[in-house]
Amino acid sequence: MSPSLTRPQPAERLPTGPGWVFEPKYDGYRALVECRGGIGRLVSRRGTDLTRLFPELATAVVEQVPDGSQLDGEIVVLRDGRLSFDALQERMAAGPRRAAALARSSPATLVVFDVLVEQGSDRTGESWTTRRDRLEVLGAGWRPPVQATPCTDDRAEAAGWMAALAPMGIEGVVAKRAGARYGAAGSWVKVKQRQTLQGVVGAVVGPLHRPEALVVGRWSEDGELGVLGRAPLAPRQSAEVGPLLSPPSAPHPWPDQVSAAHFGGDPVTVTHADPVLVVEVRADTAESGGRRRHPLRFVRVRLD
Repeated sequence: MSPSLTRPQPAERLPTGPGWVFEPKYDGYRALVECRGGIGRLVSRRGTDLTRLFPELATAVVEQVPDGSQLDGEIVVLRDGRLSFDALQERMAAGPRRAAALARSSPATLVVFDVLVEQGSDRTGESWTTRRDRLEVLGAGWRPPVQATPCTDDRAEAAGWMAALAPMGIEGVVAKRAGARYGAAGSWVKVKQRQTLQGVVGAVVGPLHRPEALVVGRWSEDGELGVLGRAPLAPRQSAEVGPLLSPPSAPHPWPDQVSAAHFGGDPVTVTHADPVLVVEVRADTAESGGRRRHPLRFVRVRLD
């Protein structure tokens, strides 16, 4: 299945000026969706075939998407009123044998935001506006679990989405150039909603006196220190924080190596710190198991 999926470039603010349109950014799995010869397929951005893991979506694609078409979209799962990446991961980890049962107990939704091929006609060379028109025609008769994403050309409305939809697990907004072909450089940018949070430094990557990154934790109501996330430091920030850290004054609740599940990468060897120094960080809304999946941004030390 081709073409490859367009990846939006990160930005700090929504772009201004004419010619931009805006869509919500979902916390899910990006997927290239195809209906060909009466068979529906879903393939991840990295080329993993997801079809057997989400049989309810594959069936819906066959029933609702014209044969010979390819769509660009996001697979999401709603749990307790918000998009749940944990629920999505559970669907992935369960494998094909349990897929049918999970499709009933934890159903997925396919949110479509682009038309790449329509009944054999390549649409990628056309403008976003033209492709959106085709999406609205195709999506007019869609029903759950397939739906077209909302969009707006009103920057103020998109900015409102950033705050209003964050509690539902919407990560932010993707801005797209209305006149651009699919895959044009710089035509898609993503802006994430960020929250300011406080936590304690439970460990660092590197030595305490010159940390490369902080491993920030938060105390639960029952007194357990959980990992919130990792905040990389610039040299100036490291020089500021290092002298304020000290070794643990009691047995530390964390292991010497923090698992990959906490950071979305390889396991990380850490140096424990006395978990008393309070810091302020900025984080996007993507979370899993109470931790933030993406790196935190160090803001400042809180000594008050």
